Amino acid sequence: MISSEKTENNIPVFKFLSGGALAWLITLCVPFTNTFEDKKAKILAFLLLALFGGILGGIGYIIPIIFNPWVNYIGYPILQLIILIALIAKPKQ
Repeated sequence: MISSEKTENNIPVFKFLSGGALAWLITLCVPFTNTFEDKKAKILAFLLLALFGGILGGIGYIIPIIFNPWVNYIGYPILQLIILIALIAKPKQ
C-alpha cells in the first residue's frame, strides 16, 4: 500500500512533468520534420523547444493544486493545447 506521505512528495514532480509534456512531445517531433533548411536551425529549434518545455513545467510546478492534483495533471496541458490552437488558427475573412 502506498502511504499518503510518499504520494504527496511526488506531486511536484508530476506537476512539472505534466506541465512540460506537450512541449517535449513537440520537441521529439522536430528531428523528423523537413521544414528546416539546415541542420543548425533544426538543432536550435530542438533545444529551444526543450527549454520552453522546462519553463512550462516550472509554471506547472508553481501553480497551486486545484481541488485534486489530477486537475493540474490534465487541466494544465489541455489549457496549453487550447492556447496553442488559438494562436495557430487564422480568423476567416
